[in-house]
Amino acid sequence: MNVFGRFALRVAARHLPAEWWARYLAARTTRKASDIPLKTDTPLRFLALYHPGFRGDLEALADSGQAEVYLFPAEWQTRLVMAFYGPSYQNREVMKPPPGSRFEAAQKELTRFYDRIAPAYFRRQSCDCAISFHIRIPADVDFGRAIRRLGIPYCTIYREGLVAASGRVVRHMRQFFDRLGSFQGDHFLVHNESARDLCVTEGYSPSDRTWALGCMRMDGFVRDIAAGAFAAGAPSGVAVLFPVAQPFADEDDEAAFYRDFYRSLVGFFAAHPEYRLIVKPKPKNLPRAQAQMDAALEGSGIDWRAQGNVDFDPDLDVHEAIRIADVVLGLNSTVLLEAGVAGKPVVAPLFPQTEAEPVADSLRFADAYRYFDVACDGQTLCDLLEARMRTPTVDPALMAGRREMFEKYVTSLDGNSVSRYIAFFRELVDARSSGAGPSSAKQAERIAV
Repeated sequence: MNVFGRFALRVAARHLPAEWWARYLAARTTRKASDIPLKTDTPLRFLALYHPGFRGDLEALADSGQAEVYLFPAEWQTRLVMAFYGPSYQNREVMKPPPGSRFEAAQKELTRFYDRIAPAYFRRQSCDCAISFHIRIPADVDFGRAIRRLGIPYCTIYREGLVAASGRVVRHMRQFFDRLGSFQGDHFLVHNESARDLCVTEGYSPSDRTWALGCMRMDGFVRDIAAGAFAAGAPSGVAVLFPVAQPFADEDDEAAFYRDFYRSLVGFFAAHPEYRLIVKPKPKNLPRAQAQMDAALEGSGIDWRAQGNVDFDPDLDVHEAIRIADVVLGLNSTVLLEAGVAGKPVVAPLFPQTEAEPVADSLRFADAYRYFDVACDGQTLCDLLEARMRTPTVDPALMAGRREMFEKYVTSLDGNSVSRYIAFFRELVDARSSGAGPSSAKQAERIAV
């Protein structure tokens, strides 16, 4: 949006009648589609703010049969933020604007706009609760204030689970909390108790408004595990690598790590044409992942493209990748915990470059690696692959620890997260008229995930 567009939108926000804006935005608010019929005459009605940021949670709620999910037009949230705050800003400048700054003045004007149109909008759009996916979205927080002043709960279903997974992440979250200020909604809903404990201990959100209810998008996965969908069968001859996401002390260490790792890994598959390696980057990271492998193999005489048993597949579903794999490789990815709890052999390349401070402090869920196979160098990596590809089994004694780590850093293994969220919001909505919140008597039951 150029400067003239921003100016025109500010003028429209100031002078067009609230009823006009309410009709316009309500007409562009759509219901999330679901093939599951409603199972109740009184479904919960959610309004999802900046809905593209959710990762499967809206689908889970819509498919519960207990809720209708409506999508506020995200493009208009973005346009309004751009019109009032300008095209470039830091989140801390608009979430916690300095007194007397232009951002404070812009926030007050945008807040007046939302306060003016919100009553008319919600006369047209039924809503029991407004939900956001993150704490750093100014467009949601500004609108959320106006929503709360109408007596409608505004809650955040935080999409990140590994907020307490390493010392580096914890420090990042502390800075994050300091820059953004305290939680500005009614209830802060997180995936696991490690996340809840951090948010409460650091003073970001109070204990009676912070709840560990699980990760809804994982319910199907953990139920599939219980149903035996990932049970060991005949070896497939497939290993899946989720590219390493690890910072290093310097460029030399980084280059040395990837050189040792990829030359050993791809060299192993060159020596074993009966096996297949699938590299599963995120689609947006495919060029970088291929370039990283190319750079590491340069001068080695190894050509992964010519081998015929090394492929990149960014579109492969993560849980399908785990299902077909005899061995899962990676570092710092939640997928290792998922593969671990599914009973798959997991190999993590903890080469010497990952042990130096402060690099080691950035290793996520370091306490979980004792339940995986750890390769300390290229030769150990090849030895582990030799053994695990031939016999892809896991010592049953390790599974209790793997389950503990999954529940600590990801979600409950009962597969009932959606039910907990529905029960939470049902109680919240039922309590609105009395001014009460979710009962503390039920808190222990909910957070025991």
